[in-house]
Amino acid sequence: MKKSNKMADSNIAQVKYYLWLLEQHGVENPTGILEYPKLRQTQPVDLTAEDRARIPLELEAMKVLLADDVPCPPVIDKPFCKQCAYYEFCYVAE
Repeated sequence: MKKSNKMADSNIAQVKYYLWLLEQHGVENPTGILEYPKLRQTQPVDLTAEDRARIPLELEAMKVLLADDVPCPPVIDKPFCKQCAYYEFCYVAE
């Protein structure tokens, strides 16, 4: 369930990652549903063969980023940054 008032690709990616994890732990054919109460909409989410191939590659790319001395990109300082859930994370060194 997402409290946001807009649908985003990142929401789908998050659910697909959870579905992939369930498969890795032996759950067969898991499916998910994203619910947006403010929009009064639901969206089914399924894991495709393409997702199954892409997710491990993305995890490896994340490991490479985390192993870097400076894993975070530079601060972009846009107006929407102040509303972001990760605001403190980006501005911790400032």
